[in-house]
Amino acid sequence: MTPAGRALLLAVLTAAPALPAQERPSDEALFDSASDAGARAPRTPLQTPAPDSRDEESLNAPLGSSRNAFETGRVKDNPLQVGGQFYLRGYTQATERTPPSKVQVSLPTLVDGFLDARPTERLRAMVLARMSYDPFLQARPGSFASTAPLPANPSVALDQAWLAFDIEHTLFVTAGRQHVKWGTGHIFNPTDFLSSSRRDPLALFDTRLGVSMVRASLPFESVGANLTGVALFEPTQLAGGLGTAGSSGSTGIAGVAAQSAPTASNTNGAALGSIGGAARAEFALANVAFGVDGLVQRGRKSRAGVDVSAPLGPLDIYGEGLLIQGGDYDRVQRRSPPDPTRTTLGQIFYSTQPNNPGHLTPQLVGGASYTTAFQDDKSVTVGAEYFYNASGYTEASLYPGLILNGLYQPFYTGRNYAAVNATLVNPSAKTSYTVSNIGNLTDGSYISRFDFTVTALSYLTVEAFADYHYGHRGGEFRFAFEPSEAGLPPGSPNRLGIPTLQAPLFDVGFGIRLAM
Repeated sequence: MTPAGRALLLAVLTAAPALPAQERPSDEALFDSASDAGARAPRTPLQTPAPDSRDEESLNAPLGSSRNAFETGRVKDNPLQVGGQFYLRGYTQATERTPPSKVQVSLPTLVDGFLDARPTERLRAMVLARMSYDPFLQARPGSFASTAPLPANPSVALDQAWLAFDIEHTLFVTAGRQHVKWGTGHIFNPTDFLSSSRRDPLALFDTRLGVSMVRASLPFESVGANLTGVALFEPTQLAGGLGTAGSSGSTGIAGVAAQSAPTASNTNGAALGSIGGAARAEFALANVAFGVDGLVQRGRKSRAGVDVSAPLGPLDIYGEGLLIQGGDYDRVQRRSPPDPTRTTLGQIFYSTQPNNPGHLTPQLVGGASYTTAFQDDKSVTVGAEYFYNASGYTEASLYPGLILNGLYQPFYTGRNYAAVNATLVNPSAKTSYTVSNIGNLTDGSYISRFDFTVTALSYLTVEAFADYHYGHRGGEFRFAFEPSEAGLPPGSPNRLGIPTLQAPLFDVGFGIRLAM
């Protein structure tokens, strides 16, 4: 073993005794210096940390001269932090022609707990577990998902479990289940393809779980660039909706789709060929930041993405684009006539086929925001964003087929989308107010929403929202379904038990987050 290898092994061994011993922390909070390996986004300019004298002492010590790390003072006095958060939410949705006594109610509770070990500035381990429980969780009578198996309730999941270290202050490695976000889109983010599922842009808190991977970053401070390589050990962005079903409380059919979606399982371990790979190059030129990335993974079509962000006068502009080799999920078509020999509703009335095999399918996002300050500390930010999704559908009549076959993707179903928003922040009162509107321009359905948050007693965040669905009945944000739309003659007996779904009118909800 080389001297450098022996030194690195010694540093890990001397720190080992410390390792066993709110809101999901952002990478900015988890890694408060560029020496940490887990930064989601590149810092411009990239910084290389100054050597820590205690680490240098460990790395330069001759092999065999080690003593207890705590006795020699080569570790922090408090290397292990314990914390978490308690997050209670509640929301309900009113639908057309539905009496108040039958309005659906959800009261999901989420509890996070984490252990954060930092024995030295160059070593870190994080474990974050999550428990979820909803006393009202049940299959909605007469819904598309009424026959689908429900998730465990309560449920316990592993959100993060990773170890971060550096090699010779040059290569920064994070290994284990973690969060990685790429791309610049605020509402629509197609290049965020290393996440476990699509992000719900209406949710105030991101409830998605991490993905198991090994990530290595190599910064080049002199040219303001960063190279990242990733080995993936889990599927990413499976079909079937958002990270947590109905996590925003206002996504219409998102909760139904998430319950009815298939999930990946493998009880015999993963084959070597199932390991995926991704890479990203980030660099800055003047005030413009660029990113180029790509993904190759079994079960997903290969893809390449690019993103950019820059100031333009008083505006901050951004954009990203993705090219997919075909589409990740099969496309559905209506069967005419229906095939009664099939075993599921989705296959009786709809057929599936590969999505544009051999073709490159683009997804493009562009947006801009403007921020102005007034009355010393208050600020207002307004923004607009457009999303073109070449693999989206132009016929809302096919949405039931997507849901029944577990292929529905909220906010990625239509061909053209647009969003506008405005946020008022008052730091002295610790409040924020947001008004937003998202529209599926292809099917003509829209949702307008108002969000309010306030921080009280330093650790308690209270939030509330209300929204309104309007536009084309049967569109994505005002979804409705009648049995006659499945091809049954009007007034005929519905022996298949196909439900009638009423269009949503409005949603209201609240949330309480306590940082522990």
